[in-house]
Amino acid sequence: LNQAGEKQSEIAILTEKHKYFLPLLPYLKAYDDINIAYEKRENVLEDKYIHEITTLARFIYELSQNENPAYRLMEILTFPFFGIPPITAISALQTNYGDAKKSLDYLLSVDDEKLKQTAAFIAELVKLSFDTPLEEFIDYLIGTKALSITLPDNTAINFISPFLATYSDERITDFNTFNLYENLTVLRENIRSHIKTEKPRLADFINFLDDYEAAGQAILNTSPYQDSSDSIQIMSAHKSKGLEFKHVFMIATDDVSWGKGKGNNNLLSLPKNLVSIRHTGITEDEQLRLLFVAITRARKTLTITNSKQDFAGKSPKRLVYLEEYDATDDTVVSPLLPNPNVVEHY
Repeated sequence: LNQAGEKQSEIAILTEKHKYFLPLLPYLKAYDDINIAYEKRENVLEDKYIHEITTLARFIYELSQNENPAYRLMEILTFPFFGIPPITAISALQTNYGDAKKSLDYLLSVDDEKLKQTAAFIAELVKLSFDTPLEEFIDYLIGTKALSITLPDNTAINFISPFLATYSDERITDFNTFNLYENLTVLRENIRSHIKTEKPRLADFINFLDDYEAAGQAILNTSPYQDSSDSIQIMSAHKSKGLEFKHVFMIATDDVSWGKGKGNNNLLSLPKNLVSIRHTGITEDEQLRLLFVAITRARKTLTITNSKQDFAGKSPKRLVYLEEYDATDDTVVSPLLPNPNVVEHY
């Protein structure tokens, strides 16, 4: 279509859910003459930088509860923003392997200045975790506010977490820097809306993270992406309501994505305060209406596609509503399509 001179903005790729078109994006972006437009939807909690902050916060909280979360130390010490060489972190932990030491004692027993500063930083945050307002505590974690810490030799210094300085310097592209600040903002906004305590503390933040984990829900950062004004429109069927395109491609059109083989698989019962953040699934009638919406977005051509295998190597069931069947060993037929023979590409 592109080579034939069709306007790219007259081409749409529709999916039942946002996640189904994500694997397609790298293939389209590999072509310089193809422009795409889609709504970016990112789970903030899966962002690698946010993960470092939440993991460190959990570690500090567990220490404050007199637990010994030494199992987190290797991951935390290898976070790039601490600037600790991996060999130093490994040596510090392996030297003391098997000792019944507290987590911070591992760091203090090694003659390395960065490890000692990291230990003093964490120790001070443990002390502050009980009474410091959560907003201020997060500022200390990410490095927007200096923290007075005391080193093992009783030297007091002002320490600024190198988190933001590391991930927003010249080695990181402008897009990644913007995305980091955007995700931090989304996280803070969700904390404010979810935590009803007047003066939340670190414990409330950990409960907030546990709530979302228990409900199996994401904290979404949504924002539009567009290469140019003339771009192929990639969107979910929900987003396509009220729109029309000359050419429409429906992808992942199988029974799991669009048909009966889906529903709410969150079977774990949740307390009332978590019900509001859980998706409750979709009925078959709603699924059929959504399929109808997608099919009727096309003015001229409609191409319905499906994969022979998913990423796990399994063959997804064909969409039940198309009534496909194997006419021969190499021919699939749907009596509901104008051209009943289903074309297969390998």
